[in-house]
Amino acid sequence: MTGSITVNAVAATGQNIVGGLSGNWYNPTANQGGHGFQIEILPGNGMLAIWFVFNPAGTAQNWLFSQGSYDPTSNDVVLPVFLEQGGAFPPNFDGSKITAPAWGALELKFTDCNNGTAEFTPNQAAVNAQYGHVTFPIARLTNIAGTTCP
Repeated sequence: MTGSITVNAVAATGQNIVGGLSGNWYNPTANQGGHGFQIEILPGNGMLAIWFVFNPAGTAQNWLFSQGSYDPTSNDVVLPVFLEQGGAFPPNFDGSKITAPAWGALELKFTDCNNGTAEFTPNQAAVNAQYGHVTFPIARLTNIAGTTCP
């Protein structure tokens, strides 16, 4: 008996990364207000994402900084994450004390112009500091004037 196999290719669904995704994003899940992302789509297929969040103990704010390139034909990007630390409020600020060790990876996936998911995968240093792997929905909070998202 002979036969054939039909393979149906499933196109990726979602919103390709475009400048109109720039803005502030948050986790819309109940009781998750107070942490979120500033996302900027940069020239030359670059992306900057800063996650304004807290340390695992809840005793300090953290800025998890991500920057890298993206594929404009995709709705998904994985960026390296760094934890900026060592700063102090001015006038005690001393830029020579700032460090930004690698902290893991951030995956952002956009389902449409106003929704997506964020997934943080910690590296061993972050795990040792009690940061865990998390995945959660994100929703747009603000956009940048003059930008559009189809």
